[in-house]
Parts: sequence; structure tokens; C-alpha cells
Amino acid sequence: MEGLSYNSIVIEDLPERYLTMREKEIRDRREKNQPMDVSYQALQEYLDPFYRTYKCKDGRYFYVVCPSHRNHARRCLNLVGIYDELIEEGLPEVDDLYLPLDEWSGETSIGVYPLPEKWAQRISEKMKREFVKKTSDEWGLLFGENGIPGAPHRTTKEWVNSEHCRDSGLIVDIQDPEFGEMRVPGPLVWFEHQADIAIKTKARQFVSYSDALTQFRLNTLAHSPADDVVLASDKQGWLSGVRILDLTNVIAGPHSAAFLARFGADVIKLDPTEPMYDPLIGVLFSIQSNIGKKSMLMDMLSPEGKHIFTKLVQSCDIVVINAPDRQVIPLGLDEVSLKTINPDVIFCRLDCFGGPLRAEKTNYIGYDDIIQANSGIMSRFGGPDTPEEHAHLGTLDVNCGFAAGLSMALALYHRERTGEAVRCRTSLSAIANLAQIKYAYDYADRAPFNEPSGRDSLGYHWLSRFYETQDGWLFLDAEDNQLDLLASLSDFSLLSRLPDNLRQEYIAERLRSVGTTYWVHLFDEVGIAVADPKSIEWLRKHYTRDADGRVGIHLGSYAFSRYQDHPSGHCITIVDHYAIRPENAAIISLPPTEAFGRSTKEVLSWLGIKDDEIEKLVVDNRVSLSWGREYLPS
Repeated sequence: MEGLSYNSIVIEDLPERYLTMREKEIRDRREKNQPMDVSYQALQEYLDPFYRTYKCKDGRYFYVVCPSHRNHARRCLNLVGIYDELIEEGLPEVDDLYLPLDEWSGETSIGVYPLPEKWAQRISEKMKREFVKKTSDEWGLLFGENGIPGAPHRTTKEWVNSEHCRDSGLIVDIQDPEFGEMRVPGPLVWFEHQADIAIKTKARQFVSYSDALTQFRLNTLAHSPADDVVLASDKQGWLSGVRILDLTNVIAGPHSAAFLARFGADVIKLDPTEPMYDPLIGVLFSIQSNIGKKSMLMDMLSPEGKHIFTKLVQSCDIVVINAPDRQVIPLGLDEVSLKTINPDVIFCRLDCFGGPLRAEKTNYIGYDDIIQANSGIMSRFGGPDTPEEHAHLGTLDVNCGFAAGLSMALALYHRERTGEAVRCRTSLSAIANLAQIKYAYDYADRAPFNEPSGRDSLGYHWLSRFYETQDGWLFLDAEDNQLDLLASLSDFSLLSRLPDNLRQEYIAERLRSVGTTYWVHLFDEVGIAVADPKSIEWLRKHYTRDADGRVGIHLGSYAFSRYQDHPSGHCITIVDHYAIRPENAAIISLPPTEAFGRSTKEVLSWLGIKDDEIEKLVVDNRVSLSWGREYLPS
């Protein structure tokens, strides 16, 4: 549920400027009680030109994902050769995207998501015209080398066998006892100084139960907690007293520190005085990812900013950023620079294409959607000719944040045991391997995977699929060896007499005759797996309460909190942060995300900077107290 948090958040009275063409169409159809029957091709025209798929010269597809960032969007238009053409046609540019919309000097701007329909369609048509002039591989190289988020759609088999995955250690070779030489996913998280160890994945072994148990016990003894490692009591969080300096942006990076904040870590969120992203990514996305953090705005590259940054690093246990390798040294985040400031500071870095080793795409930038496209997730989910996002927006991102949180927890534990502060890593690519772990491998003569894909797929076979009932839907997931059990039920008495080709329609006909609740009860009684599929909207409706200062672990599998007095001025409902439920330590219900810059003065005071010095820093724009007059620009 946390991985799907961006699908489940509700912001009441959300300004129209944040609604995409797709969302507006969905809203209109719901209001008119119309079916959601837009074809795949028609749906593409509801997508923003900087957030959609284009067909290339080789007949394959390329996914562009560079909305909401002024520099990325402009680079994209220049690269494909249509920037000047659009400027001549009057494409406006607004200096301050954080002003209310009615104060803008133009109807839209480069770097705004979503674009209004007029400009979206105009730019999309020009982009389609240009993309067919080069192959998908050519565009992939051009986008990557020019710092623009975009990647070719590829299958998982192509991803697993790509040169980049091999060279980076994202995919490693093992000698499997059954299949011989195999390519399998490398590590999920790793320490930089142990990259060569991290990629030495062991092949599976066929052993007896007693052998496995003996090895497990030996591992447990070898890695039991040291005497000086003190577990948190039930009065405090695991990470009480740990301070994190969060330099991240968008979704994955911010979520990594947010995951740790719920266990007691203090997080200082440091952002630039001038935002790089528009309010949709800059603010709207942060409502979930910056929960519980102290927000500070500072020009980190100014002389004053560098001095303050030094003080911050000296006060922190961890520094975390999402950035490609090439940005580390210019920002003063290399190992030598950080250890000079604070020998005990842990450094965590997330990126898109990174693995334990440097490789072809190490410095390419990207988002969740980029790696979904390039690693084969979209082609398998939607189909090779109709690729579609899986779950839409932030699913891999949130889980990458979780992995980075895991890497930081491991680094803290390592420091506690050894006294050594390490640099820990993960990437969206590593998470893409985890997300499709059942499919991310290859070996000689491996048969093609035949997982059903596309919007019309309802399941794997007639015993494992969605069926319509009298009043809704049901997912049946029976095994072949349960066929006789199914046929023994009076409702399916004819099943065993029918040939295979008639059984699916027979089951479908029977299930349509009665409501879902009846079937769920019947199948559950005899031990056949079945589920009543619920929407996130249904779950939210039934499991939401007003925020009560607690994480809803006591409520069961689902819990949502409604913040009537959210700092944004909107009533906001979000899923509780309950993915991990410790028995021997507290989980903290964090306060809602504060406005950017709200804690700038407070943090500077912590660092011993006097009030008159702080005022001068504000006047000189070395630090800032906000990005705009409104929390969420209207």
C-alpha cells in the first residue's frame, strides 16, 4: 500500500492546474456515467508530450520523461530540433512558476506539468515527426549523453542481456547446478568499498533440510548482534538520536529518509533557494515524501552556503542524495571531502541506472518510468506494441526509497559494530530487477516467458483469472490438482464432464449467476484461493480515520489518515506509514509535511548562527524562508 501511495492520496479542492488531461477525462466520464473505454492509441493523445512514448525509425518505441523540470524540457526540445520553431509560434515562458496561476505572464511555460491541451498537442505532433528520423537506440544515446531523462522501451530479456547490466553488476553470471551458466540480478543494496564482493552472487545449492538448517544456524551465530549494540526499547524508535541531512528531490530519494524518520531519526531536508522543479513535483509530491522533516532552503554552492553545509555535515550521522556519479565531486560529496568534515558520516546515494561498477549508462539520469520502460516492465505489463506503466507514478520510486533506507540502516549497524562509516548505494535499476525478480534472468535455450500482458488480459489460465459475477468481479486462483475439489461443489457439478475448451465458459457462466460475496464464502470454506478485488478508492473509504497521532498498525492491514488541518490548507488523506511493524520499538506518527523553508531559521539557530547573521543571509538570498506565498500554489 505504501508503494502505491501516489495512487491513493486525496487532496481535496486540488487546483485545476495540477490535473492532467487524462485525469480530467476520467473525471468527466465519471460525472456523465460514461464507460472508461478509451483505446490505447486514443489514450496516448491524453498524455503530456514530455511524458509519453514515441515511435522511432526502427519501428520500436522511446519513452520521454522530462516534465516539470525547465532545463530537461528545454534540452529535449533543442535536441529534437523544435525549440526555436515553438518559440516562433509563441510558446510562453514564465519566470516564477510558484506564483498563483492568475498572476502568470503567459498561459503556460516550459517546465510545467501538465501542459494545457493546446500546447500539449502541438508539441506532441512535432515530437512524433522528429522521433521517426532516428532509431530508438540512437535516441537513447543522445538523451543519455545530453542529460535528458528518456530511454528506449525494451523487453526484460534484452535488459538482462544488455551490456550495461553486465558491466555495472546489475546482472551477474552464476553457474547454476541445473541450468548451467545463468544471468541473474545482482545486489539490491551495496557498500561502495565492497562492490567487488557485492557482485559475487552465489548460485543456489541443492542440499538436505538438515544441511540448510546447520548453515542457517552458523550464519546466525556469526552475525549475531555485538554486545555493544543496544536495541531500542518500546519507549523510543530504533533510530532515536540519529540525524540525517537529506539533499534529495522528487520521490525515491525523499522517501528514503522519510522511511527512517518514522523510527525516530531527525531529518533536515535541504533544498536550493530557487526550485528546479515546478510545484507539481516540487511540492505536490513532497506531501508524502517529506513528512516529519525540517525544511531548510539554502544556496549550497555559495561561500556562505558551503560554510553552513560544513556545519550541517558535522552535526549529522548520514548524508543522502539522489544524483548520478558525475555530480558527487562538484557538490563536495566525494569520500575525501565528507570524511574531512566528519569522519563518522555515512553517505548514501541513489540514482537511476547505477550498479556496483561503473558502466555505459552510469551517469544517465532518469525516473521510475524510465527504468520501467528500459528494463521491460512496461512491455510485459502492457504488451510489446502497447507498452504501459505499471501502477503509474512512483511505484518503483517508493520502493527504491525503501531500499535506500535499508542500505542506510545496514550502514548504521555496520558503523555501530566496526566504527567504520561507509558509503551505501542502491538504484532504480536494482529495484526494477527486484520488481520483476521472477523474470529477470536468462540462460541458454530458456523458453520465452508467456506471462499474459495487455489491458485485455484477465489471468494466466481458466483456473487462475478474473471472472465477472452478478454484482462485480472475483479473482479465482485454483491449482490444477484442485479440479476435482472444484467439481465436487454442487454449483460446478458438470465441470468434470466437460472438455477442456468448454470449462472456462462454464465457470464464467456459473459465476455470473450469483454475487461475489457468495462465491468468496463458498471457495474459502473448501480451501480454494479466491479474492474479492477492491479498488484503492474502496479501501480508502473503509479504512480512513481522522489523523489521531498514531500509525494505524492496530487497525489491521489497511489504514489511512485524514488531515483536516494540513499545513497546505487542504484536507488531505494519505496511507499510514506502516510497512514495517516492530514489536520491540516505537513507530512514530510523524507530523505533516511543512512548507518549504519553514524551518530555515530554526536549523540555522541549532548550528549556532546568530539572528542578525541569519537576517543577512536571508536578505542576500543565501538562504530562503519559502518558495512562494502559498504552500501549494493555486
